[in-house]
Amino acid sequence: MKIDKGNNTYFGSRNLVIRQADDMARRINQTFPMLSSTKYLNHDNYYNHFPCRSRRNNITRQKILNMRHIAGNGESLFEKYSNMIDAIKSFKVGNCGECSFLAKVFAECNELKNTYRADLYCGNDEIDHVVLYVNDKKPYIIDPWLGFADYVPKAFERYVGEYFKFMFDDDFDGGQHLLRFKKHDASVLDFSHRKFSKSLIKELTNRYPELLLKGDK
Repeated sequence: MKIDKGNNTYFGSRNLVIRQADDMARRINQTFPMLSSTKYLNHDNYYNHFPCRSRRNNITRQKILNMRHIAGNGESLFEKYSNMIDAIKSFKVGNCGECSFLAKVFAECNELKNTYRADLYCGNDEIDHVVLYVNDKKPYIIDPWLGFADYVPKAFERYVGEYFKFMFDDDFDGGQHLLRFKKHDASVLDFSHRKFSKSLIKELTNRYPELLLKGDK
């Protein structure tokens, strides 16, 4: 994503950089629709009001586990990435891990550099949420699971505000000043930390042209 850095004036959180990052988050969700086993659990009294959906959530969780078991296999990096992408497209399920994985792929294929998958922490406690971190002069995150992008301080505000029920237990009182991001220690998708070569990007975009954002190439 060729971010325009010709204008160094920041206009709040909705400047061109963040608008483009927001577009990427939306594009990921439009291109790879996924049912999450964790997102809708955080609605108030979910199981009390929707007991029939409890079984559906268990099925979704199992589908995600099955997908992660078979995805990412392959000898070459291209095979690993393509197998993971194909699995997400086929199963149509995923949580923040899969969303941040796709964000990393989109970023690399659209020339957005200095990015890595990062976990959210409150002090020394991991919150069990992973995003794409863009280590720019003014760092920002892309969070496709929640469908937004913003500068790090603004993202923390949103996590403890409008997205509180998705992120924290009811007794959370740590405050956003304790929040921080730490580079993700991948397990299932450990290959996603490896450097993208030009040949890998070409192979991926040839097979998945939908990875290219309109107007960027």
